[in-house]
Amino acid sequence: MAVTIKSKATELYKYRWILIVRGIILFVFGLFGIYLWPIISVAGIQLLGIYVSIIFISEGLTTMAVSYLIRESKYWWVPLMAGSVSLLSAAIILIAGKKSDIVNFVIGGWAIIRAMLSLSEAGIFHNEIKRVWLLYVKNFLLILIVPLVILSFIYGPRFTALSIGYYFFIHGIMLIILCFFGLNGHQSRQSGGSP
Repeated sequence: MAVTIKSKATELYKYRWILIVRGIILFVFGLFGIYLWPIISVAGIQLLGIYVSIIFISEGLTTMAVSYLIRESKYWWVPLMAGSVSLLSAAIILIAGKKSDIVNFVIGGWAIIRAMLSLSEAGIFHNEIKRVWLLYVKNFLLILIVPLVILSFIYGPRFTALSIGYYFFIHGIMLIILCFFGLNGHQSRQSGGSP
């Protein structure tokens, strides 16, 4: 029996452009949060809710696009779940309006859930990542920011905007770095055949 080695592009590498676009969007919104937080803090919880909702909607849609593109993958549902969490959070925040307690609670809950999903990425996508340590660094930095987002319950819109800004700034940069330097370009598989 002859054995041949076939090489094909990994799912994440094949669609890395959507991951790069996602990283750029997160990076830009993160910069907005970092530089505009004084305005958001003056305007109050309503402007914070609008800012965070726009980020969550953009991030959720691009994440769900990743899920659709890798739908043949065994774990296509992971980005779908992550995107759904972002869209649902945005909807609740927009409905809550000026209710600061609800807005802060939703943002904190979103940060915790997304951190848990990030932890699962290393195990799920390890075959498609050649430099897994980049994924660990990204997840560590994101998880490190979760307590800061939760502290916004005490310190209000000003601290929340700054924390969210740094969260997406780091997430965007690390995602872009991962796409350029951390993804496996191809994976090999064996198949049997008659000589």
